[in-house]
Amino acid sequence: QPVHITKPFTTEPLRERRFPVVVLPGAPQVIQFAWEEHVVAQLEFTVETTGRAVLHIDFAELPGCTHHRMNYVSRPGRQTYRVPRLNSFQYVTFSVETADWMTRDAVPLIIHSVVAHRRGLELPPTVPFKVDRANQWLLAIRDCCDRTLRMCSQRMFLDSPLHQEVTACSGDYWIETLMSAVLYGDTRLAKADLDRTARLLRHRGGVMFHTSYS
Repeated sequence: QPVHITKPFTTEPLRERRFPVVVLPGAPQVIQFAWEEHVVAQLEFTVETTGRAVLHIDFAELPGCTHHRMNYVSRPGRQTYRVPRLNSFQYVTFSVETADWMTRDAVPLIIHSVVAHRRGLELPPTVPFKVDRANQWLLAIRDCCDRTLRMCSQRMFLDSPLHQEVTACSGDYWIETLMSAVLYGDTRLAKADLDRTARLLRHRGGVMFHTSYS
């Protein structure tokens, strides 16, 4: 469940946002949400209005650093919209306009819910990793690699949940394949990527977008 930032982009403790949220007519209202951790997910929200409203939605992994922006124009009534694009975020900002030049009567907008539907390949537990007390810093690196790879393991290996390259990024596949084999003993995506790459090469006469991999 999302929680509300008490002040924009501070390190203060996060507290729960109470739904529904009512946005009254007037100047554009900015509403910020944050999750307790970084997620790779599809955003879904439910809103309601008797008129028309425009929602400008910003996604960010780091506070104040928008990496993707989208607009949603509501229609009268209650509606639920799930964003088709898989996104990577911890912070989401809604800027809501309840009136513009196409709106005759400004009416409130009610936000009933904001939900993140996480996505990712179901992977086995991570292989145990023990280090002595003097090298505990290695655990932090290992945990970061584990968490990052889990987020990048979708229907194919992604070089990044933000920069979702098409089939043929063999350099990234190779690194992620080795990591997946060591961390989880899993090679399913590796096999799928090899098959997809082979089919692509046959279809394109052995040429890929990246000449190093052709």
